[in-house]
Amino acid sequence: MPIRVVETSLAAFEPTKSFDVVLATMCLHFLDAVHVGRNIRKLQAYTNCDGLNVVSVLTTQNPGLVRPHLFSPGELRSYYSDGTWTIRAYEEALSEKFFSRAQQKLIDQHRAVLIATKICGLYGVA
Repeated sequence: MPIRVVETSLAAFEPTKSFDVVLATMCLHFLDAVHVGRNIRKLQAYTNCDGLNVVSVLTTQNPGLVRPHLFSPGELRSYYSDGTWTIRAYEEALSEKFFSRAQQKLIDQHRAVLIATKICGLYGVA
């Protein structure tokens, strides 16, 4: 099966089909807080039954970091806890050091990472 990569703005993304794997890594914290939930639901809606969402975000555990929306502890997990997803992996922890061009040094970043499978069938999504 061929791999199709779509690189676009989440706000502008209106696919004509759904996908087996949807990645949203280190981008959702750049959305305003009022748009985060809507856009996560959009990622979920365009995921095939038994498909995966792989998501990573920055958290409020980053002192002094400014982004439109830093995720609070457990917030990312909560979007996948409605019974239509199986969370395969979830972690909130320091990532490997990241080189900040603005600060010209290596810094720690606290992030949340989630891998979840969309449940389908009798009790899941139709």
